Amino acid sequence: MRPLAFDFPAEAKVRDIRDQYMFGSGLMVCPVTEPMYYGPGSRALNDTQKTRSVYLPAGTDWIDFWNGTVHHGGITISANATIDTMPLFVRAGTLLPMAEPARHTGEIRKDRLNLQVFPGADGCFTLYQDEGDSYRYEEGLYATIELSWQEAAGELTIHQRKGDYPGMPESIAFHVMGLSSNPLSILYHGEKVIVSR
Repeated sequence: MRPLAFDFPAEAKVRDIRDQYMFGSGLMVCPVTEPMYYGPGSRALNDTQKTRSVYLPAGTDWIDFWNGTVHHGGITISANATIDTMPLFVRAGTLLPMAEPARHTGEIRKDRLNLQVFPGADGCFTLYQDEGDSYRYEEGLYATIELSWQEAAGELTIHQRKGDYPGMPESIAFHVMGLSSNPLSILYHGEKVIVSR
């Protein structure tokens, strides 16, 4: 987590924004910091806007995580802020691997991942995996997989896996979304795979 000024140092407008932040290099989180639905004593607030003002930094496109709407940077928008969804925007070119929901690391399925691609610019991500329940990663027992998106070519590359660790799955089923109208399924065995849009 870091302030917008760390990622957009040339843009003076972001230096005073205190209620938005970057989470990693691709996600901009915009928490709701003022009551919109309930006030003191759980009193319903019926006369408040259920939106919040969000500044989208210039130099990139931003995609609304919840509905896929693309916005050009350098503008302020009014973002929906329903009681169950915080405004969340994704920088174009972001590759976002997501595991299935789990209550603890022992439940995480390391052999199955959703990979959301947000086209619009080149992007990359290093996927890191280890046992999840030991310090043996300090001894080098972990694996990384470089993921890259080339916008001009319309290609997603899942590079060769580097490293290993006890219990590492032989294959990973990637469920890739964002490249076509239908999700793609890729069974990855540790060797380089290229997928075209």
